[in-house]
Amino acid sequence: MTSSANSNVQSLRNLVDGKFLASNSNEFFSHPSPRAGTPPVDVPKSDLMDVVHVIQAMNRAQVAWMKFSIDERELQVRNFLTAFAAQIEGSRLVLAQTLAVDIGMPVRLASARSVTAAVSTVLETLRTFEASRIANGNRHPGAGNAALLMGWTDPLLSFCRRVPVVIAAGNAICVKPSSHAPRTVALVASLALEAMQLSGMPAGLLAVLNGHGAEISPGEPTVGEALLTHPGFKTIFWIGRSDSAEIARTIALAHGKRFHYVGSGRNPAILFHGFEKVVQESRVGEFAQAITDPHGFGPYRPSRFFVHESIYKEVIANFETEFQRLKLGDPLDADTDIGPLPKRETENFERQLRLALAETGRLVVGGKAVDGVAEPTLVRDLTNCSTLQSEELAGPWATIASFKYAHEALKYANTSPLGLASYVLHPDLEKAKGVAEKLETSRVFFSALPPWPRAFTTDARAVKRSANGADGLDEIFKFSQWSSTHIFETSD
Repeated sequence: MTSSANSNVQSLRNLVDGKFLASNSNEFFSHPSPRAGTPPVDVPKSDLMDVVHVIQAMNRAQVAWMKFSIDERELQVRNFLTAFAAQIEGSRLVLAQTLAVDIGMPVRLASARSVTAAVSTVLETLRTFEASRIANGNRHPGAGNAALLMGWTDPLLSFCRRVPVVIAAGNAICVKPSSHAPRTVALVASLALEAMQLSGMPAGLLAVLNGHGAEISPGEPTVGEALLTHPGFKTIFWIGRSDSAEIARTIALAHGKRFHYVGSGRNPAILFHGFEKVVQESRVGEFAQAITDPHGFGPYRPSRFFVHESIYKEVIANFETEFQRLKLGDPLDADTDIGPLPKRETENFERQLRLALAETGRLVVGGKAVDGVAEPTLVRDLTNCSTLQSEELAGPWATIASFKYAHEALKYANTSPLGLASYVLHPDLEKAKGVAEKLETSRVFFSALPPWPRAFTTDARAVKRSANGADGLDEIFKFSQWSSTHIFETSD
């Protein structure tokens, strides 16, 4: 990050062949922080020539890497993953602060959740790599150059759930951050680069190109479009909105690419009679925080609550109390629970809330956004025919409705075309499992113990519009490699 002509504005750089460079056009666009008082940053506006330079660097790096023996490359991967996890842990405070000014995530939650999850994810990638090495004996080559196009939600964890595993599988990867979250990727990429250099891996295996994903003005191509169409990339990974993913998927497949995406969630949570103590325990604040945390839990957070009619009023009252206890404010303050949203998300929050209240929804608590900080909001009795059942909710809010019988809850929960995750809270674990098996989502978390589910399904293949592949690290590792060819000899 360097200072621009305006001393109050800093400039980001692309990462190409181990160096942080300006874009080919040397043009920038300004990215304001959602945190009031934080200066904006100038973000490079990359173009097709930047993509070409990255591909050239990646190809050189792949050639250089293949000159090492298999054993040497395996040792480099182990050292890279170990060093990268240590770099993240050692940069916990600055990463948390960067997330706070980049996307408005409260610094306390950024450190406790995002950074901790990033470290564990990189270490889990190492275990995934070792297990694959033992099982497959290095028979599967990498699938070639990959590109990762990211949304704004928790860019640190999104980076760590794709980049290390794709590199460990034997590929080079180019990351295009969201134009709403460029600072965090710049920082974590510098940590990854240092870990790669310490391990002896070619630096060109990792690249970062900033810029816009979709067309900004007619006839002006973007770096996102170039990544989707250039033949130098074989695989595209996407983490972001489902509607945008479907458009990107169509483009990528038309250009002969493999496409893996995880998109939006409108995730149901079903609370049965007997589990009401989940909203009475001292840790209920954690549950409320998960519901109202678009920065961290993002597309996996529960946002559609279906509660048995016998405990419906009690649950609403407890949620209302807990929502009112959450502190809104500066994300750099240690006691802030809910920080500001990017401007676009604030506008979506206000639009969605107006729509909910126009479609039979009744406001329980919250409902306003002040200086970009949206109040934790709960809306009851929204019809299951609402158009909002097919949209990931923007901002810290959820809807809640009652049910009488389990089959009703399942029908309501399965209404949405977005099926990323779901939650079942039942005092009988076997009954919770039975309900979980009927939910149409990729992952189902279920439990008989508050405050959070203690068991969950295996990482199933994607369903509905929320994704097109499993999101587990082992599945991403497999997707990042070509399958081996099996030759069968016959006696003929």
